[in-house]
Amino acid sequence: MGVSVEPELLKAFLAVAELGGFSAAAKQLNVTQSTVSLQIKRLEERVGSSLFHRTSRTVTLTEAGAILVPYAERILRLNGEAQDALACSSHVQEVRVGMTDEQAGAYLPYILPVFTRSFPDYRLQVFCDTSPVLVERVHDGLLDIAITIRHPDARGGTLIGQETLCWIGSGDFELALDEDIPLAVNPEGCVYRASAIAALNRIGRRWRIAFTSSHPISTNIAVQTGLGIAVKAVRSLPRGCRVLGGQEGLPSLGTVAVEMHTSGPVLSEPVQMIRNLLLQTAERHEGFVAAV
Repeated sequence: MGVSVEPELLKAFLAVAELGGFSAAAKQLNVTQSTVSLQIKRLEERVGSSLFHRTSRTVTLTEAGAILVPYAERILRLNGEAQDALACSSHVQEVRVGMTDEQAGAYLPYILPVFTRSFPDYRLQVFCDTSPVLVERVHDGLLDIAITIRHPDARGGTLIGQETLCWIGSGDFELALDEDIPLAVNPEGCVYRASAIAALNRIGRRWRIAFTSSHPISTNIAVQTGLGIAVKAVRSLPRGCRVLGGQEGLPSLGTVAVEMHTSGPVLSEPVQMIRNLLLQTAERHEGFVAAV
């Protein structure tokens, strides 16, 4: 056809075709006969063909009308299915959770099965990004809850604990004491990166940026292949890597603050469960000390 056709016109067309008359179709559709006649006229103008043979006693389909019938039925069926699907989608309740990529790897295996068993009708949406972005999404109403690493300019948030940072290197990583330390770090603005550089500067140890990536998988590969060393939470030790420290002439990194951000003071039951699961999972991790 090359043109769009309103569902009402197709409904009128099918009613006339099925009942064999404009008057009967009007009664079925609960409209006037003139309305049906006008709808058929508009449809014929749209498709550029006459759809019915009309006499004083009968109304029958033309060849073009017979061709249109199965397509009209299919269009109306799909239209109804689309409306039903959208109606169902609009009633699906969801919980929107934010965390970093590495937190997702550590938290989700425990959270997902417990939450879905308790709230099978809810949809859980997980957004992974940097902590500052997650905090902004909570404040903008785009997330219900987020677990983040505290940044100097972070707004709000409830301290839930401290997490120990450590140096990570490949299993066979070796470094001479007079060699510049190759760092595999996140882009500028990352608390882990800032902690590493500050700690090295405090002891006067030279360093260089050997690899930069915002994604932990890329950083893990760089570390595993010996390209550089990274700073991570103890819970995120990659396979084939080990914790480095004083023997390699590396300073202590201390801890970072872990926060919880929620969209409001009153949490729904599903969001409250996510909050509790996040807390329980964090406390299970080595190197995490819960806030008193």
